[in-house]
Amino acid sequence: MEAIKQELIVTSSLVMVILLALVTPCAAQSDADAPTTDYGDDFGVTGTYIKMGVGSYGYLADYSLGYGLQYPVGSEHEHLAIGWWGEGYFVGYYDSGSNLHECYAYASNGIKNLNFVSETDLSTADEYKVRDVTTTSDGRIRLTHEFTLPKDKKFVILEVTLENIGSDTVTGLKYKRIVDWDLDRTPFPDCWDYLGDSDGKPIMLVRDGDGYPYAAVATSSSTPADLHDADAWGDYLGYNTYIDDPDPDGTYMDGNALFEWNDITLNPGDSVSFKIYYIFGDSKDEVLSGYDELEGGASVPEFPTVVLPVAMTILGVALLMFRRREI
Repeated sequence: MEAIKQELIVTSSLVMVILLALVTPCAAQSDADAPTTDYGDDFGVTGTYIKMGVGSYGYLADYSLGYGLQYPVGSEHEHLAIGWWGEGYFVGYYDSGSNLHECYAYASNGIKNLNFVSETDLSTADEYKVRDVTTTSDGRIRLTHEFTLPKDKKFVILEVTLENIGSDTVTGLKYKRIVDWDLDRTPFPDCWDYLGDSDGKPIMLVRDGDGYPYAAVATSSSTPADLHDADAWGDYLGYNTYIDDPDPDGTYMDGNALFEWNDITLNPGDSVSFKIYYIFGDSKDEVLSGYDELEGGASVPEFPTVVLPVAMTILGVALLMFRRREI
């Protein structure tokens, strides 16, 4: 009996060690990486489904507010302001003298080579909207980040514009958008998948498990990114980009999403724009439907049920039979 007790104690200890190993966050996600400085004004709003906090330099997860994106609304459903508050961007480019300029903005890492210009509340009765404008410290590039949260929707739209306001041509311009999802206020591994291959849509999807919300960052088909990655831990502060895991295909991992637009040339007065989506739902299908709605092609049943006069009904049946034969 004593031997059985000892075996049970050893087994229990091993189980505890395994559980601790599984739930211990990696160094990139420690609480020590949480921000300690406020970088100016902030914009916090709450819609029907989403609570959003925007920093004045154009990133989500604002320090003074204490949140970034919540779905459903509630601190237990915070998905960005956890561990390393890593929603933000990097901008890099070469001037006419072949000098490299690097800039970034994150709540946790702070601001590099960017100057604040303005923050404007453009909200209406139907949507919350804020426009943040910054410039690079050399005065060459003006960055405009415009966040829109329709009050009764489960998505946020980010429109980014980079404009050359300098006097020389900028080359090799790249813009990286970084999103470190940590679903439901936990910095532990989530399930990551890129839907470009399976569903034909540029969506990086993340979920925490059955019964938990789904979150996604995506690009509009009108402004497709040049690169994407689910493991951007070595890429968010510097110009070079190394693609480590473009399609994790359902892997549980401590991911860090990247969408990058690169190799852009801007003459003085020229500009370039990108559109990015943050989409939530209670299933993959709901996220996909949200993307379709954002793209202006909300999905509908292939054969909708309607009430028609008898003649039109007969014609509809005939057309339906013909269509099915084609398939």
